[in-house]
Amino acid sequence: MTNSWHKSEIVLGLPCIISSIGIERQLVLPRNAHEQRLLEESASKLNEAYNSGA
Repeated sequence: MTNSWHKSEIVLGLPCIISSIGIERQLVLPRNAHEQRLLEESASKLNEAYNSGA
């Protein structure tokens, strides 16, 4: 899938509209630079927790 965001063991994808023929449309949620930074920080924290066995 294109437009998904992957960082190490954490995968953040896009919500999609699914039908009987598969993915009809990807719902791209706009975000500004601050929101992107927060998303990346959250992914890093989740990855750290995953790797620590928490």
